[in-house]
Amino acid sequence: LSAWAMDETASTEPTPRIRGWLGRVGDAVKVRGMFLHPRQVSAVMESVDGVDAYRFVIDRV
Repeated sequence: LSAWAMDETASTEPTPRIRGWLGRVGDAVKVRGMFLHPRQVSAVMESVDGVDAYRFVIDRV
């Protein structure tokens, strides 16, 4: 997700520039080269007896 910004420092007229990386749109994350979707985790966790709530944390080690 990115956005346009007008570059006001140009010597002539302002020109549009991409502001850069602002965030993400989807829920999927890439883990070791594979995309992991929250619904995949939900499907597995709902099949485990005794699990009422869970939190899925991805951290770089």
